Order: sequence, then C-alpha cells, then structure tokens
Amino acid sequence: MKVGFIGVGNMGGPMCRNIVKTSNHQVTVFDLNPAAVKTCTDLGATAAKSLAEVTKGADVVMTSLPMPKDVEAVTLGDGGILANIGKGQTYIDLSTNAPSMVKKIGAAMAAKGIAMLDAPVSGGTTGAEAATIAIMVGGDKKVFDDALPVLQSFSANVIHMGGLGSGTVAKLVNNMLSFCNMAALSEGMMLGTSAGLDPDKLLHVIANASGNSNAIKNFTLRALPGNYSPPSFALNLAYKDLHLALELGDELGVPLQQGASTHNLQRLARGMGSRSRRQLLRAARLRDHAGPQGQAVAAYLVEICRIGIEAQAGTGWHAELGLPAREAAVAVHVHVRLGLDDGEVGDLFIAARTCRVASAAGPMNGVCGAIETPSGASNAMARRTSDTPPIMQMSGCTTPTEGALA
Repeated sequence: MKVGFIGVGNMGGPMCRNIVKTSNHQVTVFDLNPAAVKTCTDLGATAAKSLAEVTKGADVVMTSLPMPKDVEAVTLGDGGILANIGKGQTYIDLSTNAPSMVKKIGAAMAAKGIAMLDAPVSGGTTGAEAATIAIMVGGDKKVFDDALPVLQSFSANVIHMGGLGSGTVAKLVNNMLSFCNMAALSEGMMLGTSAGLDPDKLLHVIANASGNSNAIKNFTLRALPGNYSPPSFALNLAYKDLHLALELGDELGVPLQQGASTHNLQRLARGMGSRSRRQLLRAARLRDHAGPQGQAVAAYLVEICRIGIEAQAGTGWHAELGLPAREAAVAVHVHVRLGLDDGEVGDLFIAARTCRVASAAGPMNGVCGAIETPSGASNAMARRTSDTPPIMQMSGCTTPTEGALA
C-alpha cells in the first residue's frame, strides 16, 4: 500500500517511522521541517516537495498536525489534500481535532467521493515510539477495515469507535480525564507535603490505593524530581485539547465543572511561560498562595493589564493566548507578601480603577508603576518591598513592575 504522511513531528514522526520499519508499505513524507523529514527518509521513506506530491498516487493520505486550523489549511486550503486527492483514495487524520472540523472536512471529502477516517492517538511520544499508542477511529466500518493494516503497522491497539467524528470525541474525553487527574494529583501532593508527609512515600501509597491513575507514573518520573524538559506533552497542546472538550460540552449542553477548573489552571500555567503540563504543579502552588482577596485582586489586575496590552499591541484579546499569570503574580505579591488588610485591598482596587482608565487611553509601562504615581499611590503600594519574592521568581519575573506587562 502507498502511504502519504503529512506532519512528522513529535507524534507523527514516530508513527511514520514505525510504518516504514514494521511493514512493506511505500511511505512518502512531507513536513516543513527538513530535519524531521530526514529522520524518516533515513529509514527508507521518500521525501515529497509539496502537498500535491505527497497526496497524488497514495492509497492512504495521513495527517498528524498540531491544531484544527492546521488540519483545515492542509486539507481544504489552496493546493491542499482535497485539491489533489482522487476517488478511491482514503484520507486519515491522526490529529486531535475539533469534532466540528472533522465533520466539515469529511463533508468536503465526501462531496468528491473521498473516504475519511478520524483516528486520533493517545499514549504520548513514548507510546508513539514503542508502537503502543491507542488509536481511536471514527468512520465507515468498511473503510476502517481496509485501512486497518496501515494503522496496525504503528500500533496493535486500534479501536473502531463508530461514525466519523467518534474517534475525536473519544480522544477529547480521554485527554480531559488525563489533565484533570494530573491537576487533582498536584493539589493532593501539595496538601500532603504541606502537612509534612514525605512525597515519595505519599506517591507510593496513592499508587497502590484508590487514588491511583496514570498521572502517578508521569508525576513520579518527571514532576517530583523536577524533570520538566523536554516536555512529554506540550502544555499548549494540552490546553488546546481541553478547550476543544469544553467547546463540545457547550455544544451538547453537558456541564464540565472539573474540566473547566483544570482548563483555568492550564491557562495560569501558560501565562507563566510553561511548556509542559507538568508545570500545572507550579501554577497550582501560585494560585493556592493567594487567599480569596488576593485572587480577587489578581483577577482585577489581569483585566487592567488586558486593556494595557491591547493598547500596545493594537489587537483584541483572544482566549487562546491564555491567562497572563505574571500579572496575577504581581497581585498575589501585593496581597500575600505585604500582608494587606481589607482596607488596603480596597485602596488597591481604587488605584486599579484609576489605572484602568489611564490604560484605555494609551500604552501602560507597568501596572505597579502606574499605581505608584503621586496621584494614585496607596498605602498598600507604598509598603511594597524591593526584594524579589519567591512567588515572582516562580513566574520568571525579576521585579513586580517587570512582571506587570512583560
């Protein structure tokens, strides 16, 4: 069988290489990264110079891409897969996509007589390398059966979930559970270690009790020893996956309280410059250092900073950018490190409102700096210390003012 493989990065690369190594399929690859392509051609794959070249003549065309917009561009864009694929060929998307996007692409393919399967995978880069990933497939059963030899060449764990889009729904459910488990484990570990328990012993107990989950293994190998690099799962992709799950919940009217809470924690971690979901632990520590008042101040200052950033960038704020947690760190610093009382928190709100008006009119040089102007200075800000507190160091800032808009 002739296979065209598009996107040979962290996940696509191992899957493509396993097809080459474990089967007699003829594999042609395309990726914008020449080094990634070389890892496949060194094993016997052929490099294509364009989407048209990798698509034409292939029995099966596969994509493994980061975002739904990437899949849409590669499939439906000018010179993309749809423009070059012919009747009798099959398109398989291995990406974690939006169910709505899968259906959109599927409809466009069907109009041209092209069969499509959505086949997202789970198991991380380790599972992709070892060919142990789970492949959740949606689409016509006969199309699935015909494509099974290719899918089984990079994993024996292939499950037909139902009609087109069902594989993607299964993947979003699985990932939501995975991320929520990691967030819950992080909070549980903080509680136990704050009470004086040995983290290794606590993990051993959890791993052999009812609190066990796959998150335990990852936590033990990476988070506990501080082994965050390289990331096993990029936080931006985890954030995207959970965002897609929450969107699906909105469409279906299904409440997802745990998913939403974990998504906010991911947003906080993204604002801290995190690249791995393991940094959720650091984000949870930052969040839990603030009491209710500190969290309220943090939320208010984040809104102020949002206006200031828009004024400087000239663009609107988008949810995909994530919560700017360094602004929240400024507020947490003010509330927690300086020991504000209720009246002083009120002073900060008044000063913050003044900054909000000023920032709407033009760029801000820093929230703290603006609050400390002679006309807006409060007793709370006057007490700000000059040292760099640990909570600011966690967010990668050197001074509170730098953290405001850096």
